[in-house]
Amino acid sequence: MKVFGAFLVAHLIGDALAYPAEHSAGVTSRDDTSPAVIFPRKPKAKVPLPPGAAWAKKECTDKGVISANDPSEKRWKALDTNNALIWAGNYHEAHKKSARIPYVEYISDMFHGPEGWDCQKITSKKCNEGVQCDQVSTPAIYFVMNSISTLHEILFNAYSATDTARSDLQFSLGPFMDTFCPKKKPDMALEIFKTIIDTVAFAASMSSAYVFNRLITTGPLLSSDQRGLMKDSANAGIAYILNANKDNLKGPTSEIGNQNKMADQANIYFKQIMHAFSDYTDKIFSGKGNYKQQLFNLLKNGAFMPNNNLNVNVEDLRNEIRTLVYGRMIPQAWRMSPKKAFIPVVLETDEKCGSDKRGMTKKAFTDKTAKSTRVCVDGVWMYLLSAQPFNCRPLGDEMCPQQDFFEPLPGGTHDVLDGKKWGKIKVEDVVRSVHEGYKKKGRNGYKADGKDIGKQKPMDYFSKGVRFPGYWDVPFCPKGNWKDIVLRLSDGSGKRGPFWPCEK
Repeated sequence: MKVFGAFLVAHLIGDALAYPAEHSAGVTSRDDTSPAVIFPRKPKAKVPLPPGAAWAKKECTDKGVISANDPSEKRWKALDTNNALIWAGNYHEAHKKSARIPYVEYISDMFHGPEGWDCQKITSKKCNEGVQCDQVSTPAIYFVMNSISTLHEILFNAYSATDTARSDLQFSLGPFMDTFCPKKKPDMALEIFKTIIDTVAFAASMSSAYVFNRLITTGPLLSSDQRGLMKDSANAGIAYILNANKDNLKGPTSEIGNQNKMADQANIYFKQIMHAFSDYTDKIFSGKGNYKQQLFNLLKNGAFMPNNNLNVNVEDLRNEIRTLVYGRMIPQAWRMSPKKAFIPVVLETDEKCGSDKRGMTKKAFTDKTAKSTRVCVDGVWMYLLSAQPFNCRPLGDEMCPQQDFFEPLPGGTHDVLDGKKWGKIKVEDVVRSVHEGYKKKGRNGYKADGKDIGKQKPMDYFSKGVRFPGYWDVPFCPKGNWKDIVLRLSDGSGKRGPFWPCEK
C-alpha cells in the first residue's frame, strides 16, 4: 500500500540543514561538526485530547508501533486504540452538526491527518494511501487510519472485480445461449435476463460473503476473536448489500423495457451491484445511522491492520461473481429453450458408485447419458437430467413409440460443466446444491429468502458458493418416488407445478 512520505521540518540553530527521513518522529540528532537539530514530534491535534487517556500519551517510538511482526491485536491494544476510536466517534457525534464533512474525513482532520481524506467515495485514490505515525497526532489514530485505508481498498477491489465480471459476461452471452439454450429465438436472451432480477442481487451478496470469508480465513495474524468479530460485522454489511440490491434492481425496469440486447441488460444489472458496493462504502465511512458502530466492530482489535496482509484477489473474485451469475442463468436457459421445454431435475437412485451396473434407471435412459451426467453422493449415483414427458395414451392395438424418460440437458454434461468453463462450474456443483436444499426442507422448494438471510448470518449460508443449498433452481427427484415419477412421465399425470415430475 502506498504511504505518504514523512514531511520533515528542520528547526535549525544557525544555518539551514537538510536531513534524511530516518531522523523524523521526534528524534534529536547531533554530531561534532553540525549544530543541534531538533526534529518535530507528532503534530498537535486540532481538538483538545482527554488528558488522562492512555492512548493520547503514546509516542511513535512505542513498542506497539515499531514491532510490526507482533500480532495486530497485541499492537492495537498496546496503544489503547479501541478507546481512541470510541472517543473519536463520541466526539464526532457531539459535533456532527458543525462537522460538515464525513466521519472518517473528520477523524483525519481532527488528528491532523491528510485533508480531503474522502474514503466515503469508493473510487477515492487518496484513501488508499496510508499515513505514517508522525503525520498524525497520536499513534492510535495512525493505526485507525491505516486500517480504514485497508478496508477501503478491499471494498474497492470488490467493486472493481464486479465491473470486470460485467465485461466478461457481456462478451460471453452469445456462446452461453448457444450452449445452454440451443436454437434460441432472437429475443430469448433478453427474456432470460429479465427473469433473474433477484439473481444479481443474490450474487452480489454472495460475492460480498466471498470477500469477507477470504479475509477471515486467510488473514495470517488474525486471532480467533478477531475472526469472529469480523464475521459478525461482515454479515451486517452483506445483508445490506443483499437488500439494497433487491430495492435498487426494481428501479430500472422501465429502462430495461427500452433495451433490445442482453448485453445492455447485463450492463444495467451489474451497475446496480457496483452501486450497492459504492453505497455501502459511503454509509460505513460517512458514519450514517448505525454504520459508525459497524465500522468500529470491523476495525476493533486491529482486524484490518496492514500487517495482517488482508487483501482481495480481484481475479479470484471476478471468477467467483461469474460463477454465481452463471449458476442462476443456466437453469433459466434450459427452461426457456424454444426447441422444446427442457425440465431439469436431479435424480436420486439406488445404484452404487464405482460400478456401471444399472439398476432402477436401466430402462429410463441410455448408458451414455448415465456416464455423462452422474455424480457420486453418499455412495450412490445421482444424475442431472432433463425429464421427458411421454404424453402417449395408446388406443386399442396402437403402441406408444419407444422413448427414454430422461435425456441430458444442453450443456449439462461433464464435458461442458467440467470445472474449467462457465465460471468453473461442475455437474457436481449442481447436484450437491439441489440435494442439500432438498435435505434442508425435507422436500422441494427450499429457498433462503433474502430477508431471512439478512436477519441471520449470510456468511454461513453463502460459504459454499454455487453449492449453497437450493442455489440451483432445479427440483430433486428422490428414489422413493421413482414409481410415481415414471407414471407421471408415462401419462403426463399430476399437476405441472415447479417440482413436477419429482413431486405432485
